[in-house]
Amino acid sequence: MALEKTPSYHFGPFRLDPLARRLTRDGEGVPLTPRAFDTLVVLVERRGGVVTKDELLRAVWQDTFVEENNLNQAISALRRALHDDGNGNRFIETVPRKGYAFVVPVLTTIEPDLPTPSPAPRLVEAPAPLPLAAAPDPVERRSGTLLAVALVAACALAVGTFWLARPSTSAGALSRIQSVAVLPFRPIVLPREDEFLGLALADSVITRLSRASHLAVRPTSAIRDLPRQSADPAVAARALRVDAVLDGQIQEVGDRIRVTLQLVGVGSDVPLWSERFDAPRSNLFELEDSIADGVARGLSSGLEGAPASAPRRPPSPEAYESYLRARYYWNKRTDDANRKSQELFRQAIDADPGFAPAWAGLADAHNLVGQAPQAKAAAQKALELDPDLAQAHAALGNVALFYDHDLVSAERSFQRAILLDPSYATAHQWYAFGLAASRRFDEAVARIRKARDLDPLSLSIATDVGNVLFLAGRNAEAESEVRKALDMDPHFAQAHIMLGIIRFQEGDLASAEREAAAGGWSGARAVVEARAGHSEQALALLDSLPDRPERFRMWRAEVRLALGEPEAALDELEQAAAEHSGDVILLAADPRFASLRGNPRFGELLRRLRLPATAG
Repeated sequence: MALEKTPSYHFGPFRLDPLARRLTRDGEGVPLTPRAFDTLVVLVERRGGVVTKDELLRAVWQDTFVEENNLNQAISALRRALHDDGNGNRFIETVPRKGYAFVVPVLTTIEPDLPTPSPAPRLVEAPAPLPLAAAPDPVERRSGTLLAVALVAACALAVGTFWLARPSTSAGALSRIQSVAVLPFRPIVLPREDEFLGLALADSVITRLSRASHLAVRPTSAIRDLPRQSADPAVAARALRVDAVLDGQIQEVGDRIRVTLQLVGVGSDVPLWSERFDAPRSNLFELEDSIADGVARGLSSGLEGAPASAPRRPPSPEAYESYLRARYYWNKRTDDANRKSQELFRQAIDADPGFAPAWAGLADAHNLVGQAPQAKAAAQKALELDPDLAQAHAALGNVALFYDHDLVSAERSFQRAILLDPSYATAHQWYAFGLAASRRFDEAVARIRKARDLDPLSLSIATDVGNVLFLAGRNAEAESEVRKALDMDPHFAQAHIMLGIIRFQEGDLASAEREAAAGGWSGARAVVEARAGHSEQALALLDSLPDRPERFRMWRAEVRLALGEPEAALDELEQAAAEHSGDVILLAADPRFASLRGNPRFGELLRRLRLPATAG
């Protein structure tokens, strides 16, 4: 038994003993996984300087091929163990684009000569991941539930290899997952032209997982603009209000694309499961299919009501890559990006005219900018190819509601979309306005709140909660909800405009004008002048508004009504209906036009629009 002089390190309340592989806080043991412990030793030994990520990977994992995410997990575990919260209690500093530094003073002591101990049991939270070529121990396999076993079986059938976290953890936790978010897959050294893949593949997996009726899946809009600090899976899970997040990395290995995923539960230090997938660079559809099938089958197995995954016709590789790029740009929600998405959706269709999701995507792109006839044609084509495509049904519902003013057809389309994809928040959002248009206010409020539950970070949906409450005549609640949207983003124009509309209705003209101006509502000043009785000024401002955009018709009607000219207001409303203005469908509910109720012309307009009659 050899004798060795062994250094130990002291920092704050902690003592780190590398030889005994022990970390204590005030004399009490602090559990760490082996990799996290080794990472801490390297950082402490090189304290005061930057240790690059590559150096840490080589020192801790040596010749084992691992992803950068393994290092990220080790750093996160260390920060939790050290209570490193970044608010005056910082031990490990992240150096952007370089690595990490241990930044607190460290006292090194040389302990008396001690016998080199026999291999001591390591203090761990969970066993280290199995080597990639190894299989789970038979005893461990038997300790899981049927759900965990089904997950393993599904993963084994998919491409790639797999390893599992502690079975006792995944057994109970997997069965309790009712909601999940798929984070954008983070690229590792991908060419610039392939940067779209991370979000695009996540978007495709979201679409596939959303078909499981038991599982609430956050939409792409919820994860697209997550704050930078939410890159930590646990932080993202809390922000998105889900039980678990699917976190992953994507990289190019030769002529193949590899994705490494882990499912992380809220409050869990150990991934519920991990898996690696890869497919030829020329067949991204195979990659997405394998990922979605592995995750969906694993989470759905043994749960009542979970639909079987229907086989899909694979598109041509060229079509699918164009489609992924198109969805990437469409999710940016800017005019320029939307034009680019339309071009790419058409490229996908040209490469494979029978690829239904590309037609549905084109419908979404047209709807985003109010091109309803084109959206309708594209959605109908998508449904000819795939009658069960939820997004296409929702796109048709949008056209039926806001362009055709057909409440019956709109409701049928929205209900079909929600049946096919219960987690599609946008379908719930649009359906809420159809219900409000029918003056079914309790149902409308419940529906828009369901949309918010599915997509809690959507500024548009958060604002529309207030909009629907305003239509229901619940102004105080409406204002409160709109202010919540502004708390998330003080510059969100739609929320400022909605708040201005509410303040107008409450008679607070000064506040209303400030909010409307903050949102860029060019007609607000005309309404203020009209409400103040300044007819000439109001009409001059009215004449300065453009004629072409249909939305200005509604503003003109509001100004005319404020000036005490109901017949002129009705002229504007009838013209707006003829121009297929979207807001016209809400006339029976909109309190701004309540003074017209009882007017025969207004009643006739409601009948033509097939809207419910209102009391005078």
